[in-house]
Amino acid sequence: MKLIYALLRNQEDKKELKLFVQLVMELIIGSIQATQTLQLYQSELIQKFSDRTKANLKNMTSVSKEIAILKDGYLVVKK
Repeated sequence: MKLIYALLRNQEDKKELKLFVQLVMELIIGSIQATQTLQLYQSELIQKFSDRTKANLKNMTSVSKEIAILKDGYLVVKK
């Protein structure tokens, strides 16, 4: 922060100051956009994982009706 203040204080050319401020603003905006994109991607992945988990649980429930107790470390399937 001190570096930015020193740069702003020592700027004699208004055009350079405007370019510097514009650069900083573009960096901030780009950072915010990147964060939002990552959050969107993360929420999509969570939703896909949730949907797959629900489907897997449903499949496991139907399969579990056909599976008996472990016998000597093996699953015994009812026929």
